[in-house]
Parts: sequence; C-alpha cells; structure tokens
Amino acid sequence: MVSRPSRALLAGILPAIVRLIRIHLRSPAREPSTRARTRLDARFDREALGFWPYYFADLAGTSEADEQAAIDGGLIRANRIQYAGRRAIRVSAAS
Repeated sequence: MVSRPSRALLAGILPAIVRLIRIHLRSPAREPSTRARTRLDARFDREALGFWPYYFADLAGTSEADEQAAIDGGLIRANRIQYAGRRAIRVSAAS
C-alpha cells in the first residue's frame, strides 16, 4: 500500500515543484509528452512506457518516494516519461 504524504511535507514540496514546472514550461526544449510519444512511436516499436517522479532530485529534503506519494495521491502528475522500444522495421508498399 502506498503511504500518503503528510500535509507538512506537501506544503514544503508543492511550491518548489510548481516553480520547477514553470521553469520547465519556459524551456525552448520543452515538448508535450503526447507529441514526444508520437514521434518516438513513429521510429520505434514501443515495448514499455512508464510515468515516474522527476522533480525530487532538485528539491532539497524531498525523496523520490515523497514525490511518488504525491503522484499516487493525485496531487501532482508524474513528469518523467520512461520509454523503451526497438527500432521499427517498416515495410514500404510495392508500387
């Protein structure tokens, strides 16, 4: 069973996560996850796709488990996409 984060913990990490998300959203390299997955799926045959904690490494006093608890509790969305695939072999139609 997943433990829910304490209110004190969330009060400390949520503002920091919001700041990191705002910085991330201003990044020119940012790409919506649906577009990124579509582009990956066009080149690879997807074998696995997962969504996991991302911001904890930049948050002092916050562990991956803390962020995962906030995700599991529906307080934030997972922001790390973990994708595994094999190079797609596409057969072109004969003319």
